[in-house]
Amino acid sequence: MIALAIQFTRKQYVPWAYWLVVVLISAVGTLITDILTDTFGVPVEVSTGIFTFGLDTGRVT
Repeated sequence: MIALAIQFTRKQYVPWAYWLVVVLISAVGTLITDILTDTFGVPVEVSTGIFTFGLDTGRVT
């Protein structure tokens, strides 16, 4: 959340802030998927659908 706050408060592109958020979101997404799959038995296909739906609904048109 702190990295996202830093990224969103920048008035222009700041490479280190952008890439920090990209890496952290990738790691957190992987951890969430692993927890859903390994702990709760959610199939990978279902978690993929959940994340896809979440990304699609967050789209700005």
